[in-house]
Amino acid sequence: MGHFQAVIFDKDGTLLDTEKYYQEGWEVAAKHLGVPLTETMKRAIYGRSGHDQVESLHKVCPQIDAQLFVDIFMNYAEKQMESTIDLKPGVHSLLEKLHAQGIPCACASGGPLALIKKNLKEVGLYPYFSVFVSGMEVPRSKPYPDVFEEAARQLNVAPDHCIVVEDSPNGVFAAKAAGCFTIMVPEMTFSKEMAKEKYDVCLRNMYAVQKYIQEVWK
Repeated sequence: MGHFQAVIFDKDGTLLDTEKYYQEGWEVAAKHLGVPLTETMKRAIYGRSGHDQVESLHKVCPQIDAQLFVDIFMNYAEKQMESTIDLKPGVHSLLEKLHAQGIPCACASGGPLALIKKNLKEVGLYPYFSVFVSGMEVPRSKPYPDVFEEAARQLNVAPDHCIVVEDSPNGVFAAKAAGCFTIMVPEMTFSKEMAKEKYDVCLRNMYAVQKYIQEVWK
């Protein structure tokens, strides 16, 4: 099977088409606090988790209650996900192929572990994964490597033998810092530019990811 032995996926914006709910939540939070939602604020929040979102937002927008902003948009997103969660196109086909080939997969995401598992169960993807890691349960969340290092540890595979599939710049930075081969599938318009070409490969969708992984796994 060549150099690679496992694949690690981010959840929101990579496996699930849920990033839109967070983006809508940003608008709701900004309106509630009476401030315009700027590109700087979006970049500060995007791809981070929990406490890191609050700290990052406070640095660029100290005049607002960053914790309240994060609480509002997180509550909005979670409420939206209670009714509808769509898969990103090509995800099911990719995971089915990896499963059929006996390739172990992990989901390493910034959200709470219970929410990661709940979302994946709701869309029928849970059985494809043997490892689940939350950025809120490691010392440092993305863009630090901890979440991917922990996923690799639980998979019992060296990080440099793992492929990571990510949509956010901070996820890319984290994966590369962990030593993983990193495929970026950008979700936001500014994602690719923010990633500063730190990724190994940038692909347009999960169908392209499936084709690429099949080629490198030979």
